[in-house]
Amino acid sequence: MNDHTRQPEMPDRRLQGDSLVGPTEAHLSASRAFAPNFDRVLEESDEILHLQREARRILDSRPASEFEGFGRLLDVVLPREAIRQSRIARALELELSVLQRLRASQLDPFDVEPQPLAVLARSVHLDYQTFWCLALRDHERLASTRLGVRSRSRRSQDDVESALRRAWERDTLDDASPA
Repeated sequence: MNDHTRQPEMPDRRLQGDSLVGPTEAHLSASRAFAPNFDRVLEESDEILHLQREARRILDSRPASEFEGFGRLLDVVLPREAIRQSRIARALELELSVLQRLRASQLDPFDVEPQPLAVLARSVHLDYQTFWCLALRDHERLASTRLGVRSRSRRSQDDVESALRRAWERDTLDDASPA
């Protein structure tokens, strides 16, 4: 038998009591332990794919620039079911309450971590300029309702835009989907 057709050697397994022990059982045990995590990640990924399809369907009939802000867009494209929202939030590494407050236009996008915000915006098929305009609309509207109360974030608009642009570029580089 040559090297190409030779069967791989079986791992060292030995009988201990009534069961086999060795690498195979350890691998099976580890697989069982991680199965719930894999299932969770698959559910979250599937939910993001549903979100992308829904966003594409909506944006095919109504341009994103027509929305009053990022929150208004999210309100139309995000699912209504709490379990589905929860999966999206986990996939984005956002607290569910943050996603819900963004959707309800109760949270200034400038007060959200840039990376998950950029991933969310890209997930709903926004280009950076459209996203920035929608986020800015929300920021200005929320800032005007605070009547002089400062945003929790003490970052300037330029700092926020720079951080969001870097997050956007980082997510673009990590994106494996075709351009």
